[in-house]
Amino acid sequence: MKGDRDMSTNCDIAQKTDDGKVRVIYSHWDGYPQYVGKMLLEHYNVQEKIEALLNFGDMSILEATPEGSTFYHRDRGEEWEDVQPRIFDDEKSFLSRRDINEWNYLFKDGQWFVCFGKELVPLSKVIEDDE
Repeated sequence: MKGDRDMSTNCDIAQKTDDGKVRVIYSHWDGYPQYVGKMLLEHYNVQEKIEALLNFGDMSILEATPEGSTFYHRDRGEEWEDVQPRIFDDEKSFLSRRDINEWNYLFKDGQWFVCFGKELVPLSKVIEDDE
């Protein structure tokens, strides 16, 4: 059960915009590739779905639909100013920040990537290698 979790695995979910900026939200639970990564690949694999997801801001847990996911503002009443998507000027500034989470996902050029250090690796390859 979601409320009974002992530890969190944080992640950022990001999208490179048409103007080269990076739009980012935070997700608190199950950020590893076998959960959030698979959810992103299977359910949030087109630009429109990703934009819709990011429009809700930071979240507690990602599910197969935004309606099933738990967002801090919509579902818990937290202030929008505290949980709205953050914008980075470019990919480099997103990947080089100090407060980087354990897992970081970036959708760009029509596919998902996961960040290892400052290196982006196709998410499908990471999940494939793990199976």
